[in-house]
Amino acid sequence: MQLAAQAGEIARIDGREADHWVQISGRLRELAGQVSGLADTSSEQGSVLAGLDATVADVDERLRALAGEETEPPGKGYSPIPAPRWWLADDDPHDTWWRREEGGKAASVARLQAWVGRVYLPAAGKAGAGLGACWPEHQFCLYVLDWFSELWSVLYLQPSRSAGTLAGQAEWWTRLLPAVAAMLAKETASCQQHAKALNGVLR
Repeated sequence: MQLAAQAGEIARIDGREADHWVQISGRLRELAGQVSGLADTSSEQGSVLAGLDATVADVDERLRALAGEETEPPGKGYSPIPAPRWWLADDDPHDTWWRREEGGKAASVARLQAWVGRVYLPAAGKAGAGLGACWPEHQFCLYVLDWFSELWSVLYLQPSRSAGTLAGQAEWWTRLLPAVAAMLAKETASCQQHAKALNGVLR
C-alpha cells in the first residue's frame, strides 16, 4: 500500500514537472523571439546612426559654406594685417612698429596707393573721381582708405562666396562706396594743395 501511494505521488510529481517544462519551454521560445527582435532593432539602429553621420556631415558642410569658411589651404584668401598707426612718425622713439613690422609709414601709404590705383579708382568710376591726388597727405584719408581697402579684401579675397559675403558686397557698393567717396572728395577738395594742383590742370 505504501509503494502504491508513493508511485501515485511520483506520478503526480512527474505530471507537475511536465506541466512546468511545457510552461518553461513556451517562455523560452518567447524570450528567444524577443532576443531576435532586439538583434533586428540593433541592426536597424546601426543603419539609422550611419545615416545620421552622413546627415551631420552634410549639414556641417552646408554650415561651412553659409559661413564662408575657408576650405582651401591658408594663404589663398584674405590675410589680415595690423592696423597702421597713422598717428606715429617713422622716427617715433616710443614705438618701432612702423620699422619692424611694416617698413615704416611710407610702406603702408604705398600699399594704399597701389590699392587705390588698381582697385578703387577703376571701380569707383565717377564716384571716385573727386579723390584729390594729395590724399596721402591727409591722415583722415589714410584712416578711411585703410579700413575700406581691408573690407574690400575681406569681401573679394575669399576662396568661395557665401550668401553673407554677397550681401556684404552689395552693401559695399551701394551704401559704403558712395559715402566714402563723398567724404574723401570733401576732405581733399578743401585742401589748398589739391586746389592748386587742380587749377594747374585746368590751366
